[in-house]
Amino acid sequence: MLSTSTGYLILLIFGGLFTGLTIVMQRRTGKEMTAEQFSTAGRSVGVGLASV
Repeated sequence: MLSTSTGYLILLIFGGLFTGLTIVMQRRTGKEMTAEQFSTAGRSVGVGLASV
């Protein structure tokens, strides 16, 4: 069993890694990505499909 502080540390580390990866990917493509583009993986689908 993990202690509470270890669990929070793991969350912070993974959150930082994924945030850094997202920033690097965005800078490499040179395009700004909105939340809607992120949630639909850049595909052109309607708003109804993205909200399901």
